[in-house]
Amino acid sequence: MSSSKQRIADLEAFAAEEGITLPMPAATIAAMEATGAAVDLVTGAILPGAADVRYRLTVLGEANAVVWQKERNDGR
Repeated sequence: MSSSKQRIADLEAFAAEEGITLPMPAATIAAMEATGAAVDLVTGAILPGAADVRYRLTVLGEANAVVWQKERNDGR
């Protein structure tokens, strides 16, 4: 099975396991992903080039998130 056909099968299996309806045909999602885009499987949002972006949480980033969340909860 080609990688494209395997990805389509994986997407369809994932949707069935999670009980979601894909926002567009699995073949379209696989084609978008093949170009380097990421597709939000709930909303259908297409994020060009997002497949190459990797985020890693750092200690400083985590500390900032805690502070921002507290400030937001305190109404600041």
